[in-house]
Amino acid sequence: MTGPPEAGPERTPPRPGFEKPPLGGGGGHPIAPPAGPNDRDFTDYDVDSEGSPYVVVAFQDLPLAERDHDWDGDAAYKRVRKWAGAEDEPNEKFRTAFVWYDADDKGKFKSYKLLIADVVDGRLHAIPRGVMAAGNVIQGGRGGVDLPSKDIDRVKNHLTRYYKKAGDEAPWQRD
Repeated sequence: MTGPPEAGPERTPPRPGFEKPPLGGGGGHPIAPPAGPNDRDFTDYDVDSEGSPYVVVAFQDLPLAERDHDWDGDAAYKRVRKWAGAEDEPNEKFRTAFVWYDADDKGKFKSYKLLIADVVDGRLHAIPRGVMAAGNVIQGGRGGVDLPSKDIDRVKNHLTRYYKKAGDEAPWQRD
């Protein structure tokens, strides 16, 4: 797995053959695809001007639960922690259920934001209502979310891919 650059705004170069393709719309920020079943790049690192990494989790293309699957973020959070074996501190498996985290505090559960997944039949699934809840929050609903402004478009791109997978249009694309 690649990590954040040591310092400065440079990005970690992609592994040969695994360059990050641009996404459509909203500026087209690239998000890393998984390299293979045993070599997953879970994060898309960026470093702010002070050298502090903020991370949009790479799109995981999780299986999508049924559209009418209930969404209870608190209950999903507990199931994801148990499924990931993240009882004491977050780990990479736990991270895949979220869209964003603060890499400076990646060992703290409070650093993970925009949960979109839950455990269904023993496997992690993106939950359409969870994606919609995150979409609402990223647009300021429920008090919004405190993220660096430079990450908002990348978070929206990530969520848009799940909206499209569900056959929907993201709210920021409607007009």
